[in-house]
Amino acid sequence: MPRALLILVTALFAQHAAADAIKNTFPVASIAPDTVGILYPGFSVAAGVNGAALPKAGRGTAFQLGYSPAIQGWQSHGAFGSVAHAKGSFGIGAGYQGSLAQDGTLTNGAFAGMGYNVDNFSFGFFLHEDNFAFGISPEINAGLTVELPIVDFGIVFHGLNQSPSAILALGTRSGSRMNVELNVETPSFYNLGGRYIITLSAQLDAGILGFYFRTSYYTDWNGLYHTVGLGGWAWDAVNLSAQYNTNGQGTMAATFVF
Repeated sequence: MPRALLILVTALFAQHAAADAIKNTFPVASIAPDTVGILYPGFSVAAGVNGAALPKAGRGTAFQLGYSPAIQGWQSHGAFGSVAHAKGSFGIGAGYQGSLAQDGTLTNGAFAGMGYNVDNFSFGFFLHEDNFAFGISPEINAGLTVELPIVDFGIVFHGLNQSPSAILALGTRSGSRMNVELNVETPSFYNLGGRYIITLSAQLDAGILGFYFRTSYYTDWNGLYHTVGLGGWAWDAVNLSAQYNTNGQGTMAATFVF
């Protein structure tokens, strides 16, 4: 193998210093109620997905800025910004998510969460307000993750103060190289005969590059919904990522690690 090619391959698959600070970079700019995995969410979105995941999703501080263009005429432009920090057994995060519709309607929302880890258990909570136009009445959510002998288990309760539902998950424990999760999202506990969503997600860290895939099955319309992502460390502390779903929506994000 030529020396230049050998150096390139080694660089691609070596453990990147900044990547070590964030166990998962994906998904980007995606929080609940999107079908995001609750065991291994991206560090920058964990505060809006499962507060219990924050202590182990990364270390140090990360800022993320995301943008979703209106690729098709009926879509809205989306904007996302978040900050996450974790040190020792404690993690905290907060962020903004907004959209601008084709008719000029602006929607502004926010989220915040925190989590704490004790041995094999992590627990946390997070608040989510998806539209301030109707006042401030955030949804209260709580989560728990447990490291079992072979797999990880997690559960998140959504809308404890509104219409409660839950997500139950099982996942691998392969560190930051490869993470696979299977979860089931229930309908409201007030109507358990409603829609269930079964989601399988996988993320591969190949050094400076990261790959993401997620597919969800919706029982109400017997259909599948896919998301794919590709990202990389452009500089030592800057990650650039893009993801696209079968709804025709693309998202670009830049994550800065300190």
